[in-house]
Amino acid sequence: MANTYTSPPAGNSAAGPGDVRNAADSARETARHDLADLKSKAEEDLHGITETARRDFEEARDAATRYAESRKNDAADQMEGIASAVRRVADELENDTNPMIGRYAREIGDGLARFSETARNRSLNDMLGEVQRFGREHPAAFIAGAAALGFAASRFLAATSRHPDPATVAGNGADETRMAAPAALRAGKEDF
Repeated sequence: MANTYTSPPAGNSAAGPGDVRNAADSARETARHDLADLKSKAEEDLHGITETARRDFEEARDAATRYAESRKNDAADQMEGIASAVRRVADELENDTNPMIGRYAREIGDGLARFSETARNRSLNDMLGEVQRFGREHPAAFIAGAAALGFAASRFLAATSRHPDPATVAGNGADETRMAAPAALRAGKEDF
């Protein structure tokens, strides 16, 4: 399909250069106005998205902080329980068998109790700041302490991890086999 120019019908006057210039100026002004509206709308949308993201982040951070504080307090309670147990052991050792080891045990128990109380009364941010400060001031001790803590944690996790009982993994009849084995050993039987 070919484009063909048709002249305006007779009797109509053609637009002059002034009319074209006015139309172009009007189109430019409309485009400027539309662009400003679009830019304003985009800025409003961006501001709304930014505010929503900031609010959601703050809510998530607050929820995480509440959860961490709750876990910190649970850990402090458990630490206090351990401190009490160590102190009871210290009492027995001091009174009965070995007073010197009992004194060491009491110092450990008292230290655990102090740490528990400190953890309970301080915020996580304060404690993290102290750990960071200690790491900057004493890097070698910090690395050694972190390694010792990592080793102790790995030993604790290995000791407390649940290994499946091979008799219960086997399935049908496994419980009877596991229960029958000790009885067979007590009866002196080798086959069961």
